[in-house]
Amino acid sequence: MHDKEIYDITEVCSLFHISSRTLRFYEEKGLIQSSRSDDSNRRKYTEAQVEQIRNVIILRTIGLPIRSIQEYIVGKTPLTDVINLRRAEISALIKAKAE
Repeated sequence: MHDKEIYDITEVCSLFHISSRTLRFYEEKGLIQSSRSDDSNRRKYTEAQVEQIRNVIILRTIGLPIRSIQEYIVGKTPLTDVINLRRAEISALIKAKAE
């Protein structure tokens, strides 16, 4: 990513142009995980965790609900099924608006 091993919450927020509240919400919902530094108890993120955050942001950007992302992350639903369901929902919305 950026040849850095550990990112703090401020760096991650800046990297993705999101608020710390959003990151904490995603963590609360089990979509991402953070590590805590021993001295300050601030959230820290590894490269792998930052990549997971990127994936969650992409899925949210295409309109996937939190529940669908949770099911994908815990392995209950394959990503292709989650995306195909969203595609069907969008198609139905388009069709309804055209009528």
